[in-house]
Amino acid sequence: MNKINLTIVLSILISVICFNGVYALNVLESLGTTTVNEEYQFVQVCANANFINLSSINTPSGNIILNIPMTSTGSGQFVYNYTPTELGRYDFIGISDGCEKTFATYVNVTSNGTSNNNIIVIVLFAVGLLLIICGVQYDYHPIVYLGSVGMALSGIYTTIYGFANDTSMYSRGLGIILIGLSVIIMMVSAYRDVSDGDDSSSSSDETDETDYFNKKEDD
Repeated sequence: MNKINLTIVLSILISVICFNGVYALNVLESLGTTTVNEEYQFVQVCANANFINLSSINTPSGNIILNIPMTSTGSGQFVYNYTPTELGRYDFIGISDGCEKTFATYVNVTSNGTSNNNIIVIVLFAVGLLLIICGVQYDYHPIVYLGSVGMALSGIYTTIYGFANDTSMYSRGLGIILIGLSVIIMMVSAYRDVSDGDDSSSSSDETDETDYFNKKEDD
């Protein structure tokens, strides 16, 4: 892999990371994190509202639940109990006859109710990228291959569990891109390794033949 190809690959990887970082900066107000398959109480407070309705709930898989009236518990507080069944981000969009009239918030749903899945993806990707760079620097193909495996694992994890607790089509797309890049690097590394092996074998055969004939001449 020459320096131009390496620069292209690294540029693509950096672009993917930047895209995911920008996407993770949500414009909606976050309500924190909750646990999958456990009842979650969505709460909105508006002192001068007679009603608050959820116009839609957007699930990580893209399903949309429409027109849900929230229940008043008094003192301007309205609640809706909901049990998320998927990992990822749930967007709650609603309207009322008071306060700001409309609202849009979201809650992240994880397997344990905490936001900690990013570190796994980052570590796998960073270790894989470091191994690839070292392998290219020292022209040692097995290290490049091993690094591409680490990158592939980060892509697989992102595809299944998401990134920044988001398992939408965007995080799945990011995972597929990482897997695709790792496969390309694997193939290039394997091809270079085989090519270098063939070149070494040819050189060795030529040397052996030369030594053999030189020995016969000496005899």
